Amino acid sequence: MSTQAESDPQALVDALSARHLIDGDLVVAAGGRTFEVHNPATMAVIGHAAAGDGQDVQRAVASAKAAQKGWAARS
Repeated sequence: MSTQAESDPQALVDALSARHLIDGDLVVAAGGRTFEVHNPATMAVIGHAAAGDGQDVQRAVASAKAAQKGWAARS
């Protein structure tokens, strides 16, 4: 059974919009801010992206550091 996001590309964009992928989870920016994403050919707004801040960076770096040992053991 497919989800709406799988059959409707815009639903997928909407589901991912304004979120960061941190530690395997899609999370809203800590500050909750977003910015518009434009089609460069038409300048039409095609979505929104999460406007991360230092807290988001710290979360992402902590996640990467925690995952590094496991990834290093694979090589």
